[in-house]
Amino acid sequence: MLLQQLESLPFEMQKELVSVLRNTAHRFRLVCTTVEDLENMTDEGRFHDELFYRVASLPVTMPALRSHISDLSGIIKSILEKSTNPYCDAKLIEFSADAMRVLENYRWPGNGLEFSQVVTRIAASTESRIVGDEQLPMRLKELGQWPTLEP
Repeated sequence: MLLQQLESLPFEMQKELVSVLRNTAHRFRLVCTTVEDLENMTDEGRFHDELFYRVASLPVTMPALRSHISDLSGIIKSILEKSTNPYCDAKLIEFSADAMRVLENYRWPGNGLEFSQVVTRIAASTESRIVGDEQLPMRLKELGQWPTLEP
């Protein structure tokens, strides 16, 4: 079972989840994702301590996509190669330099999932081999940009 953004679960529901986990006779794997540090939240009393100890047995830290901006073209290729959509062919689709600049400047608050969805959607809907910046969603150009540094 996958619970995404576990830290956003209201405290009362956290207590109910602890009760379910404590009383379940079934064996299953529970995988949770978080954006915030659950240990800090637990120390601050913002996250249920028993739930933390039940879910934090094997933490895996994933760096944000924005810390791997230089790898975007390789990530795009990987996304397109793994896609089951016949229109998403990594050998047929390229992103122009302007489009890559937009992708590199966007903050990607949804991290890899958001990036993968954007790439897959564009690849499936484009009729051209080269994807230009005009084909990118407007929000990538307007929202979440890194601040530009003045020389």
